[in-house]
Amino acid sequence: IFERGGFAGETGLDRLKPRELAFLRFGADLDVELTLEQGRWKDTPKRLSYQGGLLVEDFLRDHHRKYLIANRSRSPRTVVLELSVVKNSRVEGADRLDFDPARGHALAVFEVPAGQRVVRKLRIREGLQRTDSVDQISSKRLQAVAVLDDLPAAERAVVTDAARQVV
Repeated sequence: IFERGGFAGETGLDRLKPRELAFLRFGADLDVELTLEQGRWKDTPKRLSYQGGLLVEDFLRDHHRKYLIANRSRSPRTVVLELSVVKNSRVEGADRLDFDPARGHALAVFEVPAGQRVVRKLRIREGLQRTDSVDQISSKRLQAVAVLDDLPAAERAVVTDAARQVV
């Protein structure tokens, strides 16, 4: 692959059917630097259920990420960041979003003007699920879940009762 400045890298391309899209990884742009300045997340339980000896917790994970992107080139750059999030995620803050079907990853796309440093903040919400064996759950963990306002009252009551019974 050649860009305005000359050779940019090389890659292979699988066979494509008409109207199929492929993303190519072909090298690193030494004029662009992307740094995660800040990253935090919060889990909010939404539903608990008991299935075959397992406590199943459906929850939302809200991410807040702040990126610093520096473009030292004399040309504008399109920076593509691969996100490791589940398919049902909502992502806000990128200039646009795309999806790489071959790798199964969402892509955040940022346009960075020539010679500039920009800050971009991503807000991501994922719907996730985790399971714990009932035999392995601590009373402390159950008590922490039982006080969460986002959990329906009936489920909070069940978890509170279960926390008292766990040794």
